[in-house]
Amino acid sequence: MVELFSEWMVNIWNKWEIRVLVLFSLFLQIILSFFGNKRKLIASEWIRVTIWLAYLSAEWFSTVSLGVLSSQVGENATNSPDDDTRSQILALWAPFLLVHLGGPDSISAYASEDNELWLRNLFGLVVQTWIIVYMLLKSWRNNWLSFLTIPMLIVGITKHGGRAWVRRSASREHMRGSLPNSSKSSPNIIKLIEAQPFVLSNDTVLNSVEKVLEAPYSGSRSNDSRKLLDSLYFFSKFKYLFVDINLTLQDWHNTRSFFLSLTWAEAFQVIENELSFMYDILYTMAPMIYTPQGCILRVVSVLCTISALVVFIVYQNHMHQNVETMITYVLLAVAVVLEMCSMVLQLYSDWTMSWLIDQDHKVVAAFRSHAIHLLRLQDGHRWSNTMGQFNILSFCLKERPVALPRIQKFLHIDKVLERRRYKTNVEVRNELKEVVFQQLAEHSKSAEDFKLLRLFSSSRGLNALEKANLGGLSWSIEGEFEQSILIWHIATELCYNLDLDRSPEASIKLECFRSGKSISDYMIYLLAVSPNMLSSSTRQNRFEATCVEAVEFFEKLKEREPGLDKKQLCSKLVEAYKISASAASKNRGETIRHVLFEACQLVGILLQGGLRMERRWTLICEVWVEMLCYAAQECSGSDHAQQLGQCGELLTHMWLLMAHLGISNQFELPPALIK
Repeated sequence: MVELFSEWMVNIWNKWEIRVLVLFSLFLQIILSFFGNKRKLIASEWIRVTIWLAYLSAEWFSTVSLGVLSSQVGENATNSPDDDTRSQILALWAPFLLVHLGGPDSISAYASEDNELWLRNLFGLVVQTWIIVYMLLKSWRNNWLSFLTIPMLIVGITKHGGRAWVRRSASREHMRGSLPNSSKSSPNIIKLIEAQPFVLSNDTVLNSVEKVLEAPYSGSRSNDSRKLLDSLYFFSKFKYLFVDINLTLQDWHNTRSFFLSLTWAEAFQVIENELSFMYDILYTMAPMIYTPQGCILRVVSVLCTISALVVFIVYQNHMHQNVETMITYVLLAVAVVLEMCSMVLQLYSDWTMSWLIDQDHKVVAAFRSHAIHLLRLQDGHRWSNTMGQFNILSFCLKERPVALPRIQKFLHIDKVLERRRYKTNVEVRNELKEVVFQQLAEHSKSAEDFKLLRLFSSSRGLNALEKANLGGLSWSIEGEFEQSILIWHIATELCYNLDLDRSPEASIKLECFRSGKSISDYMIYLLAVSPNMLSSSTRQNRFEATCVEAVEFFEKLKEREPGLDKKQLCSKLVEAYKISASAASKNRGETIRHVLFEACQLVGILLQGGLRMERRWTLICEVWVEMLCYAAQECSGSDHAQQLGQCGELLTHMWLLMAHLGISNQFELPPALIK
């Protein structure tokens, strides 16, 4: 009985195997089509995990389906008309799998490393196309069903081949090769714009910006159009920073002058648009679909898919209706819907809007802008507009319970999930952006010397301390960067809780109070969760040791005085420092008390150094902005590019904003200045 049941199950699976595989491959394409681009806009772990699983599974299911299909096409095809028809329908599914391997327009790569594997993708295209052609020849019958495979094969080759070409275009080697090195090129930026992956001609990018600046637009359309083309113009210059190619001194002068004339909102909007363009180049099919050739291929793809659906509807009446026929209907109908959706999104993209403005299609551009707002195809942001937050004291106090701790420990994922559990996301408030931009613009205006601006990008808070006549606190920022972050984060957290306890109403009203706390939690989030964004040499041993010491201190304190809340624990920590300050000063060195107790020493100076609360938090905020600038500068362009695929980081926006304001070491000095 068991053997008969097993045989029955095997027969059912053999019959439904290819059906399930093909339908699930189609389902994954739908997921990627509608959610592939959402990771740029939504800072959600679930969104990223869903896209990651769908991205990895899509290629695997399509490849496996192709293998199963190749073993079934042609088998017993001549025994009966029904078997022969089924074999031809299965052969028709093969080009659809090639389309699925090409993927949707919304995602061409999940990570920047995928672009470096473009040659493997091209080799896979050749092999898979050969297998499909072999299957089609094997099942060819010179009837309408056989000829129907030709247009879908064209679509499949176009999709899969386009993906390989896009990955090559976005690879680091190709980007560096397609853009001339600034040290060997003319300062004229227009000569640096080569192989621009959209339909605007290279010679009209600057002219387009000037048109918008001078055009008689009115209302918000004028501002939107101007900012969009400003973004496109600067993107054409600054995109090669992501592959670590420096700009010229002339570029430094031009972009700095322009950005100093902007408001903080305009500056951040331009930066946001630029990074959105860069995301499209690295992780979507934008390098192909916004070229004239890409538009032609889009039309061909749509016509081929629609014609295949129409032909199948017309001629299927002569066929016996079965499961394979219904699945073919679904494959064709969904393919048409996805093509039409991709075309609509292409028409409503920023790239198309730029082309319309360039061609002086003002009425069409205005209609498109109104349609976007009406249909809510875009909101005001091109990224998630969030920043990660991590609080080391909350982490050490174990404020959040652990779910299934034994299972996590058995799987050795307890430490990773523990840090993720304390990571949160908050909106990047406009007030914080204004504070950051004002501080950067102030330094950019005051330092006419290029070398002084380069020094500011590496000050790590020293400028802010000297400005407040507290240069004696330089010991808190002169050590390893990881140590400086820990000292200032603990000090900021202690000051935050103590000030909030003393005068809650006055502290909450201070913008620097909120901004300083947000940047502090953001920097420790980078250290704890994304240390690669700080520096390639960043180590976490000091962070882990500091946490161990803090946990030990708080546990002993809770045993002696149970029931203390977080604010009271912070007060006890500062008091404990005062009692053992002399002993701690004798043991200054590479012990873990060096971090924890020097943070308390810093708090004592900030609270008792004659600084009013407003001035104290202004200093804290300015120090954190300088640390943020240093971290942004130390992170490589390739790491910033990688992070764009993970909903982006405030650090990347800071990095690009600094470059536009001239506060960067990625400008090439002439030999005279170096001497």
